[in-house]
Amino acid sequence: MENSAIFGNWDTVTVHPCGARGILEIVDDPKLDTHHAKQGLVGTFERIESSPPSSTQQLWTVTAKMANEEASPGALARLSRLPTELRELLILHTLVPATLVSIFWRLLSFTIPLQQNFRPETSIPALTDKVILVTGGNAGIGKETVLELAKHKPSKIIIAARNETTANEAIRLIETAAPETQLIFIPLDLMSFESIREAVGRFTAKCSRLDILINNAGIMATPSAKTKEGYEAQFGTNHVGHALLAKLLLPTLIKTAGLPGSDVRIINVSSIAQGMAPPGGIIFDTEKLCQLNSLRQYGHSKLANVLFTKGLAKRYPQITSVAVHPGLILTDLYVAADKSNFVVKLAMNYIAPLFFQLPREGAYNQLWAAAAPKEQVANGAYYLPVGKIADGSRHVQDENLVERLWDWTEEQFSKHGY
Repeated sequence: MENSAIFGNWDTVTVHPCGARGILEIVDDPKLDTHHAKQGLVGTFERIESSPPSSTQQLWTVTAKMANEEASPGALARLSRLPTELRELLILHTLVPATLVSIFWRLLSFTIPLQQNFRPETSIPALTDKVILVTGGNAGIGKETVLELAKHKPSKIIIAARNETTANEAIRLIETAAPETQLIFIPLDLMSFESIREAVGRFTAKCSRLDILINNAGIMATPSAKTKEGYEAQFGTNHVGHALLAKLLLPTLIKTAGLPGSDVRIINVSSIAQGMAPPGGIIFDTEKLCQLNSLRQYGHSKLANVLFTKGLAKRYPQITSVAVHPGLILTDLYVAADKSNFVVKLAMNYIAPLFFQLPREGAYNQLWAAAAPKEQVANGAYYLPVGKIADGSRHVQDENLVERLWDWTEEQFSKHGY
C-alpha cells in the first residue's frame, strides 16, 4: 500500500505501515484513556522518517484508509468518540508532526557545520555611519542581532518593538558591550496600522537614512485572533504589518540607496515552516484562513515573507532584499505558542529541546544577510543557515503567486489610505 505524501518541495514525508498500525493499536485498546493514547502516539511518531517520493496522495487520507481496512469496528467507534484534538491528530494533522521530524533531521544535516564558518566578531565588517532598524530587537534572536551589529559601530540601531520595558533592558545590556553605538527604542505594534505609521514618523524624525531593515519580529502558532484591521493575527503581524512598515520606509531606503558607496538591504525573517503553508499557497480570504490550525497559519505567514521578498527585489533592484530561515531556535515565539494544540505541545515539549539552538546562533543567518559582501547576497533569494541559498517550497517558485500577493497587499493598504 502506498502511504507517502508530497509536502512542499522537501523530501517525501512517510508514515510507515508499522506507524499506522501503532495508531490503530492505541485506538483499539479500550483500557487506554486519552492521556495514555497521546503518550503512545509520541512513540508512534518516532517511526516517521523521510523516503523517496512515491505518491501525491494526502497523508491523512491514507491514514483514514488504513484505519478503515485494518481497525476493528470497535476501534473505529472509539476513534469517533475521541476528543476532537486527538481525532484530528490521527486523521487530519498526521502530516504536521511527520513534517516536523523531517525538518529537524534535514536541518541537522547542514545547519550546524555551516554555522561553524560564520563568526560575528570576524565575519561582520565595520558598519561605520550605517543606520539599522530591527523589529523585535528587544528579545530573542532580534536582541542578539542588535548586540552583534552594535559591536561593529554603526551610527544608530533602532529597536522597534511593543514592549518598552524589555527594549530598555536590552539597550542597557547592549550598551555595556557596545558603548559607541547609539541605540534608540521606537514603539511598534505590527498588529496596528496606526502604530506602524507612528513608528515610521518617529523614525524619520530621528534618522535621515536607513541602510539595513531587519524585519525580525513575529508571532508563531498563537491562539486564534485578528489584528486591529481584521487580518488573521499571524498573517497580519508577520506579513501585512512588516509589508506596511517596509512600504512606509521605502522613501528613506531608496534615498539611502542613491548615496555614494551605499549598500541598502531588507532582511525578512521567514522560516522553513513556509513549506507548511496550505496546499493553495496563500489564502486571501481571512475567514477561511482563520479556520486553519495555528501551525498552518504560521507556515502561511512565513511563505508570504518569502513571496513578498521576491516582489521587493523585482521592483526595487537598487535594494538587496532577502528572506532568511534562522534555524531551529528556542525563543519567546515558543513561549507564546498555543500549547492547547496537541501537535504544537508535542513539538515544543518533546522535539524542540532535542534539536533547537540558542538565540545567539539563531541570529547568524540574518547577521550574514545584513553584513556579507554584496556580491555574495542574491537579491530576492531565500537563505538557510548560514548563507546557504535554497529554493523553498514549490509555492515560492510560483511567480504568479508572488504577483497576486503583492497586488492584494497593495490593495489592502490602499483601502486603509496607505
